[in-house]
Amino acid sequence: KIRFLILAGMTLVLFLLNIFLGSVHIPFSEVLNAILNPADSSTAYIVTASRFPAAVTASWKARMLPPSSHPDPLH
Repeated sequence: KIRFLILAGMTLVLFLLNIFLGSVHIPFSEVLNAILNPADSSTAYIVTASRFPAAVTASWKARMLPPSSHPDPLH
């Protein structure tokens, strides 16, 4: 159960980093504003049309990866 919680937490952190970090620097508050209140701005477009879909796709694709053939170091 602990292992699952750690992996879920890491996934959430990486998901959020994928949204908040990018080649165009957008302050944290503007990213949150673009997510919670999208408007006709370049920031909202970058976040909602590029970063968020990319983060969702990466998360979904990661779930589809086959199990590793390496031995599990936690067991």
